[in-house]
Amino acid sequence: MSSEDQSRRTEFHLRLGVGDDELLATVRVPTAPIRPADLLPLLQPLDDAIVDAAVQRVRRQGKMVSCRAGCGACCRQLVPIGHTEAHHLAGLVGSLPAGRRTHLLRRFQEAIETLDAHGLLDRLRAAPRLADADAQGRLARDYFAVQLACPFLEDESCSIYPDRPLSCREYLVTSPAAYCRDPESNRVEKVSLNAKPTQVLFRFDDGEGKGDLCWLPLVLSLQWVAAQGPAKQPRLPGHGMFQSFLERLAEQGKPSP
Repeated sequence: MSSEDQSRRTEFHLRLGVGDDELLATVRVPTAPIRPADLLPLLQPLDDAIVDAAVQRVRRQGKMVSCRAGCGACCRQLVPIGHTEAHHLAGLVGSLPAGRRTHLLRRFQEAIETLDAHGLLDRLRAAPRLADADAQGRLARDYFAVQLACPFLEDESCSIYPDRPLSCREYLVTSPAAYCRDPESNRVEKVSLNAKPTQVLFRFDDGEGKGDLCWLPLVLSLQWVAAQGPAKQPRLPGHGMFQSFLERLAEQGKPSP
């Protein structure tokens, strides 16, 4: 995209009605044709705003989010990400200095070997096709039982925090952090969201949000991108694509763009 194209942007003045909160934001979106992957940097702060509204709501209820740097229990869960995010993470790792890149590639490979040793690798590859909620739950529990840390987890904190997937942004709890180490206890109290951009992103490879549900476990993302090659996504006017995303988000019946 030329610098001239990059300078042509449409301003969206958003009023998001999220529960009892009203969020005001201005987003400048390129008018030139872009890919859904190029929209991701604009969707991350939108997701953060929705999450922040939920956090303010639980605070008014006298609760506090217990998630903190140094508590990485949830970073041992099966993390679903969209295809767009998989390509983003692969590009992020590829842009790192050689030593850091080699370190992360090794951690991803070691994770795959660990999952294979526990008989989970084939099940994880088939996970996006699982339609049965009970089967999905069993796989998530079996994955967590392995206690496999996310390859990006360093000293119990996320090493790519600004670029973390939307599903990671949308997972917060108000219960004591110790409960997250035993999710089967049913004592974990999650912060409920009035909208989940993740659910739109999983169907947004077509740039309109009308596509099939497409996701994969984060731990398989680099391997999947290496097998797929460059992202094959349509190029559509950025402002129109962002409008489509907001419309799909509004169809969840919660935020009002």
